[in-house]
Amino acid sequence: MQQMTQIIANLQEASSSDSSRPPAFKTPSMKAPECLYGTQPFKVRSFIQSCQLIFHNDLANSSQDRKKAFYATLFLIGMAENWIEPYLSDLTNQDPRYLLNSWKLFQSQLFTLFGDPNEVRKSENEFDSLRMKEGGHVSLYIADFGSLVSRIGDWGERALIYHFRRGLASIILDQLTSYTSNIDSLQDLMVITLELDTRDEVFKDSQDVGEDDYVSSLHLFLGNMDLPHLSYHDSLEELWEEEEEPGEIETVIRVVPSVYHQYLDVFSKVKAEKLPSHCACDHHIELEGSLSPVG
Repeated sequence: MQQMTQIIANLQEASSSDSSRPPAFKTPSMKAPECLYGTQPFKVRSFIQSCQLIFHNDLANSSQDRKKAFYATLFLIGMAENWIEPYLSDLTNQDPRYLLNSWKLFQSQLFTLFGDPNEVRKSENEFDSLRMKEGGHVSLYIADFGSLVSRIGDWGERALIYHFRRGLASIILDQLTSYTSNIDSLQDLMVITLELDTRDEVFKDSQDVGEDDYVSSLHLFLGNMDLPHLSYHDSLEELWEEEEEPGEIETVIRVVPSVYHQYLDVFSKVKAEKLPSHCACDHHIELEGSLSPVG
């Protein structure tokens, strides 16, 4: 505890001796980084990312390496504190290559000493084998892709675009092949694939409807027709014959041609008696065989 108090005092003294010191980082409603002990390699990256969030919340000071290194130092304890302590004895050193004057060097040393030495290699292997699941969501694939990209370093835009496309599900790739607009950036590619995935989900939702939903829709439209002497079979056949004519009924019937015979089964003489009460209302249309609605 005494060591930490002395470190803070040294930092404050160094800051006060600099007449051109910048204002403190503005961090409203932002959680401070968790202290880094240096004994858990998997926590180094999350520590750095937490610091980066704090820094980017105050863009006016985000380019000041010295200030960022000082801030991160306050959260180093245990082994990590022992590592940084010698550097605190020379806070007046203005050499750009000095550890506390280079945020990039500071991060690199943290990863080298306390991070997972195999992290990059493992991340590259995961990245190379990353694939979107068939029937999965593009948003989840993008999240996994972005997480791995943040760990493997700078591969370049074209390489990332290639790997992103390669891992997409076949249904998305098939649609991309017919996409005529130029895709010049990874961001553009992600936006387009999200749009394609959303469009595909809407289509699947429109097909994934249960029998009761079809029956209810059919009742709604048949109930608005003045066909008092027609059976359900006759009504369906008449609607089917009129499908070329524009109108609300034609549109709905056109959407569900594949289940036409399913309607016939539902309203057959055998099944008519088994219809639940909410599906057996006749809406002024007689059931086939003059069966009375159940009810």
